[in-house]
Amino acid sequence: MANVQVVRTRQAHATTIINETQSIQVVQTMLHGALSSLTYLRDLFPEKAFEYRYYEMRETPLPYKDFAAARMPSFKNQADPHSTKVPVLVRDRSNRANFFLDWLVSASAVSDRGLLTQRRRKQSSLSLNLASYAQ
Repeated sequence: MANVQVVRTRQAHATTIINETQSIQVVQTMLHGALSSLTYLRDLFPEKAFEYRYYEMRETPLPYKDFAAARMPSFKNQADPHSTKVPVLVRDRSNRANFFLDWLVSASAVSDRGLLTQRRRKQSSLSLNLASYAQ
């Protein structure tokens, strides 16, 4: 029986600090990408409503408006080798897809305005008040 030696090497992890606006854009982009992928896999919209694009990791996050408009590399040779091919739902290709994208943009506008963080702060202050009454 042959013995196999496993060697572990330490990898340096790059840390990038992003602000709240960039964090919201990353969440919006990931939500749009995830919903685009799910709708593509479930055949909810016609094939022509999608474009394949490469999402790449960057020092600064890709703005959500660029992702929604599919302003990303469309060919592997233009993209970073560590990029991911994503089917992106594009506007003006299907009426149903336009309706879905309108809903998605309105949902992202809520998070963009910070309404979700304001609600979370109210809920956390409410839970602190309830906890003080319980003591």
